[in-house]
Amino acid sequence: MDLKRDLHNYIRPEGPKDLDEFAPRWRDHVDTRQRQDIVRQEIFDYWRLLIKGLGTAPNDCIEAIENSKSSDLYWLVFVARHKLAHKLWEEIANVSPQDRLF
Repeated sequence: MDLKRDLHNYIRPEGPKDLDEFAPRWRDHVDTRQRQDIVRQEIFDYWRLLIKGLGTAPNDCIEAIENSKSSDLYWLVFVARHKLAHKLWEEIANVSPQDRLF
């Protein structure tokens, strides 16, 4: 969740370069003059595009993992090539209450 906590530092031209390792050339694809929530989403979307460029696909079912104080720690993103893997992920990632069978 460094992208959430420290985005204001990353968007500075002289800021840390860690984000450049995560999403190379992200500055060429994101307008950092926008609101931070939009910048954050665009960086994440650009990263997903980079992953797709590797011949894999990040699943749209993304889980936000929280700590005991309900603060976001990270996003869990499933990436696979095969459709069956995505189908299985979507089934197990569905943590909403299920109807009782009996």
